[in-house]
Amino acid sequence: TLFNGQIAIPMVSKSHCTYDLAGNIWYGNSSLGLYKYDIKSEKLSHFPKNGSDPSSPTSDSITTLGIDSKGFIWVMNSACKLEKIDGQTGKVIMRKSFPRFSDHNYKLFIHSDDLIWIFDKNQGSGVFTFDSKTDTVENYREGNAKIQLPKNMVAAITEDESKNIWIGTDHGGLLVYNKTTGTNNVVTNQPLNPRGLSGNSIYCMYRDSDGFIWI
Repeated sequence: TLFNGQIAIPMVSKSHCTYDLAGNIWYGNSSLGLYKYDIKSEKLSHFPKNGSDPSSPTSDSITTLGIDSKGFIWVMNSACKLEKIDGQTGKVIMRKSFPRFSDHNYKLFIHSDDLIWIFDKNQGSGVFTFDSKTDTVENYREGNAKIQLPKNMVAAITEDESKNIWIGTDHGGLLVYNKTTGTNNVVTNQPLNPRGLSGNSIYCMYRDSDGFIWI
């Protein structure tokens, strides 16, 4: 259970959580939907799908979530809808649809400039970006001149202290993309280099509080 026993987690479900700008915990589950835990009041709020309310989430099956620099919560669900949610009311204030696949499992990463990067390792669909300011979606795959993915199977994305985008792929190693200069640097395993990648299949990445990126 979570939050002093207020949520019983189904055994076969997947969970995702993050913190908002006030330190409150946002929790999404693949079966239970979206919750907010207020750390000051210790109040738990649930924002479930409500078919009669168009401002409620489209689905209670959440595959990923994140917080942008203004405190809005972005949620991707199994209906392949990206939804922008007001952190105070829990209401959906923007929606964007993405391609549906037979076994979709979208993940997202929000850059410090609030550009949203969306990917699904299972599909080999490269990476999508969504600019909420212009309502624009771009899809980058192998062969694209701007973002030169070594493989279309993207498994993880993060950002370093210089605001470069790190894209981890399956069997393609790592792409470091400099948004300012537009340069692409692909890092792969080199058997004779003891300080290189240990393998070219990257499953997850995490940037710690000291700025180090763990792969």
